[in-house]
Amino acid sequence: MSSWSWRLGVALSFVALGSFATVAGVLSQRADRFPATLFGAGASPGEPTGAGGGATGGTEPRPSTRAADRTIFGSAIRGHMPVPNGGAGVVKATPMAQAGPTLLVSADAAEVRLIDDVGAIIHSWHKAFDDVRSWSGDSHWGPDWPPQHQGRSFFRDARLLADGSILALFEGLGLVRLDAQSRVAWASRVGQKHDSFDVADNGVIYALSRRVVTRKLRLVSFRPPGDRIVETEVVVLQDDGREVERFSLLDALLDSDHATLLEWGKYADALGATCIRLAKHGSYRGQMVVCFRNLGSIAIVDPASRRVTAVFAGLVDLPSFATPLQSGRILAFGNTSLAGHATAVEFEPRTQRIVWRYPMPGEPPLRSEQFGMCQRLPNDNTLITESFSGRAIEVTSSGQIAWEYRTPYRHGERVATLFRAERIDARALRFTPRGSNGGGQ
Repeated sequence: MSSWSWRLGVALSFVALGSFATVAGVLSQRADRFPATLFGAGASPGEPTGAGGGATGGTEPRPSTRAADRTIFGSAIRGHMPVPNGGAGVVKATPMAQAGPTLLVSADAAEVRLIDDVGAIIHSWHKAFDDVRSWSGDSHWGPDWPPQHQGRSFFRDARLLADGSILALFEGLGLVRLDAQSRVAWASRVGQKHDSFDVADNGVIYALSRRVVTRKLRLVSFRPPGDRIVETEVVVLQDDGREVERFSLLDALLDSDHATLLEWGKYADALGATCIRLAKHGSYRGQMVVCFRNLGSIAIVDPASRRVTAVFAGLVDLPSFATPLQSGRILAFGNTSLAGHATAVEFEPRTQRIVWRYPMPGEPPLRSEQFGMCQRLPNDNTLITESFSGRAIEVTSSGQIAWEYRTPYRHGERVATLFRAERIDARALRFTPRGSNGGGQ
């Protein structure tokens, strides 16, 4: 074969291969199949730059519903553990327990329940997603909003306010405020993934929101394929649900003295931000405590300067929750990815010395590969939410179980994930729950 014919044959082969790859790529994207789904939901080159891109810019995503589902929602989020043997409801209550009702947020339904110390429901708030017709704000979903994913079916988090209203979060969709009779006051769309928020004393809401963008980070070792990353933002809302600002947590870390922490990144979602809490006491007052789960770190973020001011690494594995205490210490909950054993710790930020942990030596392990939280109570006990097990326990400083709750709710054949168990100070409420003294507001 002559050289020119050999070269022509090679050139035609490359043309045919390129044409095949182009057609396959287009068909896979339209069908929402591999390889188009390699990075899940995200932006395409050439789309307009969106908010939150930071100093190096970002690209506004236009994900399909199915691709976003796979990227944002795990199959086990609603029910992971098999139903255990034994009872359900409050299975243990002792005089050592802190008095007061307990707020529960479970993955079985879009309902928040308030129970008394023996497990009876004394008030509840519920609202089907399709019955919320007053959504406002920019979700960054584009024309696909609202997506048809499982986040429509349950509340991911909630806060009880003094007047009996609640702020409740539809996972990946937005926040809704319901009054004591479950009527909608307002509803705000925020982000593609929106799974944690906190409320300041003045009613201002700080929420975490994630979306997929294309962005060059210019780091040495952390370079996600195609520069496709998850951009995590802090979204600030007024108490009426209006968004007033947002800023990038990635930029807050890159612009700080702790930027090299990102070189440990392994995932497109480098931070894996899972929790945001406002510090109301101590040296970090006015700043935010944020868990960077995928970096194994807990960060302090100053919303005024929009910078990370401190990082605590290696104190818990895969931290999913951290909250500042009145003492100035930090109480944290960490997951582990292999054995599934979780732990709650209290540490001193200045020295990073762990001063308390649970389980203590000889105690049964906690099981919660994701989620989980803990709350320090006025009597110095700690209420721990073991999410995947659907269990909440109140333990004393010496590790004794003073109160235990096992959820009776199910998702299919599994225990419904218990996202939140929070002890409420009834004296701070200006409404009467339905089951308390027979009434309700």
